[in-house]
Amino acid sequence: MKKRHVRIAAVVAFICLCCNNSRLFAQVNAPWAIEAPITAIDPVRGTITVSGFTATIPPTLTIGGTNSITGGSLSRLDDGNAPSRVRSIYASPPGSPVSYSGATLRAAGGAVDGLNGRQYVATEAVIELAENVVVGSLEAIDVSTGRFSINGVQCVMNSDERFSTAVLDAAGSAISLADADGKTGVAAGAVGYMYDNVLQVTVLELDVVRPGTVSILRAQSVVNNRNRLKVEGRASPFVAGMTVTVFDATSNSNLGVVNVTLDPATGDGVFVLDARNLGRVPTQVKVVTSTGAEATSNVTAR
Repeated sequence: MKKRHVRIAAVVAFICLCCNNSRLFAQVNAPWAIEAPITAIDPVRGTITVSGFTATIPPTLTIGGTNSITGGSLSRLDDGNAPSRVRSIYASPPGSPVSYSGATLRAAGGAVDGLNGRQYVATEAVIELAENVVVGSLEAIDVSTGRFSINGVQCVMNSDERFSTAVLDAAGSAISLADADGKTGVAAGAVGYMYDNVLQVTVLELDVVRPGTVSILRAQSVVNNRNRLKVEGRASPFVAGMTVTVFDATSNSNLGVVNVTLDPATGDGVFVLDARNLGRVPTQVKVVTSTGAEATSNVTAR
């Protein structure tokens, strides 16, 4: 019986070897993590090299910060496949009028040993051309050119098709840059990469609400405190006499009606519902303004 077991094990190993195209891997207990500038990308092998360390990006792993680029589509990172790029994904060449380092790879995973030696396989990965940040007030905005400034820093939205971009309102919902037109003075924060003294923005957060909408900024419940529910939000534009009705989004029961007051700093309307002694604390709420705008949010239990 022992010899038969040996033969069966040998056959299984051979089948696995063939099915994996001569790449039989075994996980080893060697977790790793790295954050460093990219020096090489090999789309054929599915690898990215940073500072002498080569990470294998699995074909189905989506790389954060990119426009859905995976380990199976690393060729999309090539400069030649990004006609709208502002700068290279690699470090600027010597003597370049604008100096910058290569894009940064942040990755973590585990090591595997195979027939081709040890490989460092990523389970998560993010690529950013840089992580420059500015937080302050929106001082100027020109929607026609897409340029704006925050605390004196000149900014423009990223045009590199390899990397994702987002403009988010006070509730974290997607808006357009045009929704901030005329909103100078509001709080703003931007993340991106500098090029020629202009911040190429990949994520812009603005303390605004898109006109004609309502946003729930916070919805919290405390079951042990007399079944308390607190809902805070904003509506734009403010209309005198406006009200907001808050509903249990599951049962559609009316939880209360509150007045909307003007926020002089933004010109938007703000509202707060602080309800107590509820028979049932909802897990999701819906708000409806007297002007017809609606929004839904999950409730965070405390």
